[in-house]
Amino acid sequence: MYAGAPLAFGVFRLHHNEKPRAYRLPGGAFWSPVAFFVANMIIFWSGWTIVWKLGVGIAIGYVMIGVSFALRLQPARTEAGLAGSSMAAGLPDRMGVITYLAATPGAGTSSGSARTSWSSSPST
Repeated sequence: MYAGAPLAFGVFRLHHNEKPRAYRLPGGAFWSPVAFFVANMIIFWSGWTIVWKLGVGIAIGYVMIGVSFALRLQPARTEAGLAGSSMAAGLPDRMGVITYLAATPGAGTSSGSARTSWSSSPST
């Protein structure tokens, strides 16, 4: 959840700025989006062979959480926890689709033959 930490940092900075903290980050309004971007680029650059395995791991985790809620193993369900789960579910899906389309030549194009900037010869 490295991409979620900068988002949480920005929200807490806006809504709970007066609360005591263990540390302060000067320039947080700048560094929070930068950290979010870098975390997503690390996922993107790892490639589809890694990202699909991460997706499977995330899906297994969601199944385990669902079983835990269904069997009432959690002490209490909070609205904040449920709201956060919807954001966490969306980001891996989007990053997975983006990484898959970037790793698959011709994916997402109508002709099926996308010409990329790193192609060694022009397509005919």
